[in-house]
This record gives sequence, C-alpha cells and structure tokens, in this order.
Amino acid sequence: MKVYLIGRISGEPDDYDHFQRAALKVRMMGHTVLSPMILPDGLDNEDYAHIFYSMMDVSEGVYFLDNWQESAIAQEAFRYAQHTGKTILYERVPA
Repeated sequence: MKVYLIGRISGEPDDYDHFQRAALKVRMMGHTVLSPMILPDGLDNEDYAHIFYSMMDVSEGVYFLDNWQESAIAQEAFRYAQHTGKTILYERVPA
C-alpha cells in the first residue's frame, strides 16, 4: 500500500528525524512511503499544499505521526483522509 506521512512540520531539525524514523517503520511494515519531507525548500505554502494533496490522493493510506494534532494542516488532512476513505494508521493511537 502507498502510505502518505502526516505530522507537524515546524522547520526544526527534529521534525526531519521524526519523519525519517516514521518512514522506516512504515517501510518495514511493507508499504511504499510518500513523505512531505522530501520536497525542496523555497516553495510557497500554496505550492506545498497542492503537492501534499496530490501525494495524499495517490496514496491508499495515511500514517499520522504522534504530533499531528499540533498542526492545523495535519488536522485538515485528517478530515480529508476520512472523507476520501483512506486507511488511517497512527504512530501512537489517539487517546
């Protein structure tokens, strides 16, 4: 299954590491990973949004990192994933 990763992206180096660890975990589950962390710097927010939704549209599943609820964009992506019938996976199951 193609799985898109979603979590908070604040520009901190820890974010990149968090996504890398999540990508490895999802690959070890046997899935193909689509990650927003592979995109180049220098695009505007609208460009990133188009790419994010395109990546999510071609995925069958979405993997939510444990910090996703700290991001308004990730919360919007959660609603979109539900609306489009994606398989939803969690790094940590919400309480």
